[in-house]
Amino acid sequence: MEEKMKEYEAKGDLTFILMMDDDSCGYSYSITTIEDIVNRVTKYNKDEEFIQHVTDSVKKDYCSEVADLMSGNEFLENVRDGSITNYDGFIGEVYVDGFKSNLGLVSDNGFMGGKFMVNEYAFEEICKDHKVEVDWANK
Repeated sequence: MEEKMKEYEAKGDLTFILMMDDDSCGYSYSITTIEDIVNRVTKYNKDEEFIQHVTDSVKKDYCSEVADLMSGNEFLENVRDGSITNYDGFIGEVYVDGFKSNLGLVSDNGFMGGKFMVNEYAFEEICKDHKVEVDWANK
């Protein structure tokens, strides 16, 4: 019997941004909710059926099948101990506080994945401040 994949319904997008100034170097992030997207698309058309169609469509875009969803800390430990490598799979998505994000990881042992790649220490700190979930897809 074929096992049905689990689904994850994200709340929208969370985009990490590199911030640099004279005093520090770090990150910031911006959040775009599903409601923000619907409001932007339906700004000039307030027809209820149209708004519902757009809402359903956007929600569908943020509903994804997940292979092996684990906490950010669990993922980081698996990378550190070598049980997750670039050779046996890839990051499907990284969810932060329930939002799809561009967060990624570059590890001392050579692992690289995601878009906004941070080192192990930064990834661990982000996990302390946010609920990080990683969808790891084995090959």
